[in-house]
Amino acid sequence: MKKLLALALVCLMVVSLSVPALALGEEMIVKRAKITVDGKIDSAWAYADRQELGYIKNKVAKPTDSSAFVSALWNDNTIYFLFEITDNDPSFNSTAGDWKNDGIYLYLEELGIGGKVFAEGQYQFALIPKDGFSQVPRRGDAAAMGAFEYAYTETAAGYVIEASYTFVKTELSAGKEIKADFQYNDCNAKKERTHNFGWSDETDAAVSDGNVWGTLKLSLQKAKAPAGKPVDKVKEEAAAEEERGLDPFVEVDWYTNKDWYTDEDWYTDVDWVTELDPWFN
Repeated sequence: MKKLLALALVCLMVVSLSVPALALGEEMIVKRAKITVDGKIDSAWAYADRQELGYIKNKVAKPTDSSAFVSALWNDNTIYFLFEITDNDPSFNSTAGDWKNDGIYLYLEELGIGGKVFAEGQYQFALIPKDGFSQVPRRGDAAAMGAFEYAYTETAAGYVIEASYTFVKTELSAGKEIKADFQYNDCNAKKERTHNFGWSDETDAAVSDGNVWGTLKLSLQKAKAPAGKPVDKVKEEAAAEEERGLDPFVEVDWYTNKDWYTDEDWYTDVDWVTELDPWFN
């Protein structure tokens, strides 16, 4: 019996080692807000789900002097993106759209197809914070895409990039899931990419395989603090709920929260009737 058990364990280990590592499939909660795309961080961004591009896809040590974070918001049929880049040595020495420049690659699709890219409604946008260097889109059918805007500003630590895409092949609504991924290329003056940061894709497969892209989950919740709550308090409570295993972006105690009925937006916003409770239609 012991020999059989040992043999089974060995077989299980062999099978486990033979299965290739797959991307985790990151998820982001996308709250509602209308943003002016000007490269400046609007107040609504403080309430967005902010995530790091934490995978180093070229398998080198994570740098201490550069990083990339992404946030997303939505309104009507548009999704907005904010990229906050820390980089003490920006490099733009290659051609427009090329991965040998510092910059963001934004992967986005409209139809939820996944699979081998780039099919209908799948795009890659090269957002490079130097005039004339971006490429919109870098891949995908430009004639079929919706309106795309972007802007950037330099900061003391690096730069900020804002972008927006207006969907034309699908209607956005609360509860809808959109496939997307984000990549930051960190390069040097020799046109070498020293670091390749990824959000959902961890093996540098996003450029060919839409199945490794992550998921944006559109929420009905607005990107603002409940009445009477400063942003620091909201973040503190969200962190506490996440630690308890709850979704920090869903108010689970709405009936015990004294602030909910003082926020006049809840009853003046007609979307809660049409999106949250179709029974009223």
